[in-house]
Amino acid sequence: MRGWSFVSAASQRTANPTLALLASRAGGRGGGAMGLRLAHTHSGSSAVTGKGHPAPGGGVLDGGGRASGAGERPASAQADAVALEGGGLLTHIDGSGKASMVDVGYKAPTRREAVAAATVALGPVAYGALTSGANAKGDVLAVARVAGILAAKKTAELIPLCHPLLLSHVGVEYTLEPRSHALHIRASAACAGGTGVEMEAMTAAAVVALTVYDMCKAASKGIVVKDLRLVRKSGGKSGEWRADDAA
Repeated sequence: MRGWSFVSAASQRTANPTLALLASRAGGRGGGAMGLRLAHTHSGSSAVTGKGHPAPGGGVLDGGGRASGAGERPASAQADAVALEGGGLLTHIDGSGKASMVDVGYKAPTRREAVAAATVALGPVAYGALTSGANAKGDVLAVARVAGILAAKKTAELIPLCHPLLLSHVGVEYTLEPRSHALHIRASAACAGGTGVEMEAMTAAAVVALTVYDMCKAASKGIVVKDLRLVRKSGGKSGEWRADDAA
């Protein structure tokens, strides 16, 4: 029978590990095993929701009575998604827990930008080799910058469900911190498209950091790559976002 029914964490554990994990987490917040609701989307398939309720014409009504997913996308672009208790969707997971690539073809192109950061804790020996230009492999920062730009352009080949994007810009900036013998990396990406460039910026920052490690590892094997994160993004439906401590 089609419709709306509660699904317990126990039953989902055997049927689908992904949904079981979501159900168990909801139960741990005091919602119990019945904290998630199995809901039908426009296409008649299933999605997991939190405290929501069925919305007319599909989608889910959140706690404030707003319809999520109803009438926002054409029928051809409807895809299953896991809806979260606090709002939003895990759009790369369908109602049966399988990986799903989001259809963004219906979206009008807008200017998209993102900045990501990472830190490489070099230690005194590797930091000295980097800053003195004595590194055996050559100009570390120049090579790492090119590696980051190349990585941003290859993001869709590395992250399975990312969309190939026509990037208009990729940039890499460095800040040296002598007191902690660290290198701070900022990578930026931009495009005019139907989906964001957060992953392109993050991939660029990650590969810059890994390239620095590779080129400096002869000086120290104890180099630490850390604090990879999104700093800010703009464009698209969600608009501007900044990390709380973003400069």
